Amino acid sequence: MEERYKNHLDNYYETIANHYFESENYNKAAEFYKLAARKAQRVVSFADAISFSEKLVECIERLPRTQEIEMKRIDARTVLGFYYCQTFQFGPMKSVIDPIIDLAEKYDYKKRLAQIYYMIGTNSLYIEEDLHKSANYLGRAIQIGEETDNLNAVIMSNHYLGHVLVDECKFEKAYQHINKALEIVKMVNSQFAIAMNTSCIAYNIYFYQGKIDLAYKTSREGLQLADDSGDILSKVEAYMSHGLCSYGKGLFDEAEAHLTIGLELGKRADDAFVYLCNLYLGVLFQLKGNYPKAIEHYEDILSYESYNIHSTSHYNLVRIRLASAKVMVDDKDIDVNTLSKFLSENRIRKKLIY
Repeated sequence: MEERYKNHLDNYYETIANHYFESENYNKAAEFYKLAARKAQRVVSFADAISFSEKLVECIERLPRTQEIEMKRIDARTVLGFYYCQTFQFGPMKSVIDPIIDLAEKYDYKKRLAQIYYMIGTNSLYIEEDLHKSANYLGRAIQIGEETDNLNAVIMSNHYLGHVLVDECKFEKAYQHINKALEIVKMVNSQFAIAMNTSCIAYNIYFYQGKIDLAYKTSREGLQLADDSGDILSKVEAYMSHGLCSYGKGLFDEAEAHLTIGLELGKRADDAFVYLCNLYLGVLFQLKGNYPKAIEHYEDILSYESYNIHSTSHYNLVRIRLASAKVMVDDKDIDVNTLSKFLSENRIRKKLIY
């Protein structure tokens, strides 16, 4: 079969992989599912990359357990977990990497440990809300990544360590880490990553510091970079970022337009920034006095809760905003004690800015 397609082999990775899988030649099937996943990643098609990587893991799990296969098992599960993490699917990510953490540590497999620790760190941040644990694992990921020249782990771990510090309102330290990620992606000329890190600094650092003019200017730069890159994921973050920063300048029509585009792109890409686009549209409509539209956006956020994309604190603070909008349309079915509990149990300081 490889001979038949040799002139255009990359167009038939999936076909060849499926053929070998059905023939129970799991070694060869794994080889071509891996190639198919890499091809999908190159065009930022994470849904396809995940699908092919799931089949790759299935193939590896069917092979006899030798040390060589155990190392391949670590590789396959780490890569699949990374794809899940990129799309904020933390539940599946944790299920995939949990069985290989001890194994990777047993073999001192540093290349993968840097990525595994990065994923544990992001899960600790977004789902467990344990900022200390998150910072610890992300710090270890950076250290190992730097020792092994694992740029991906260094970039992503610095970026999300920045997010940990933002949630602690330590904005200057947060800037140092996110900007370090930005400097590295500039060195490798990754256009979509440059756009995402630029947009992130605009709304996570400058906006929350109250540097609104700088936030607006930087978010506009991020938006231009994202549009130039053509990458849908960077566009989602960039439109959300510029929408929020426009809101900060009092440019409400501009804010609504950009947040709406971000929401539409986010739903098309099944991206986690749907949450923030909906949130800030809800805040904007509430400010304009359009409470039914605000309620619509808050309820849309809560419809994603079972996906385990964000932490309990995030969703409970949305419930507080939802209740504040419902009160304005004479909805009296509000439990004030529960809302007060949501606020007192919030574990992320920055979210109080909502």
